[in-house]
Amino acid sequence: MTRTAKKPNRTGGAHRPVRSPRVIAVLNDRWRVIDDPLQWILQRRRRNKTVGNRAKASAGEWEGSAFCVTKTALIRNVQARSRPVDPAALEILEALPERHPHPSDGGGDGE
Repeated sequence: MTRTAKKPNRTGGAHRPVRSPRVIAVLNDRWRVIDDPLQWILQRRRRNKTVGNRAKASAGEWEGSAFCVTKTALIRNVQARSRPVDPAALEILEALPERHPHPSDGGGDGE
């Protein structure tokens, strides 16, 4: 299920739906690939760091590591940065189209 949110349009207050990024594949416990309306994003989970006896607020949050519009670039970045990769997750990535579908091309659901 894709969740949508209303985002104000700068052309006069009209609203357009915005698709929330969704997880495409979990590569391992620290890496995943998400899909947003314009690209695939390789994300890394920040490690828990403690300061004194308290964990940093940003620990465990996901941050973008690579932003890809082609499957070739995505898989190259996955293999270079996120080893070991779950073989089932790699199969999911191999099944993606060669280029990320852009909403203006009629691909995706970003009307």
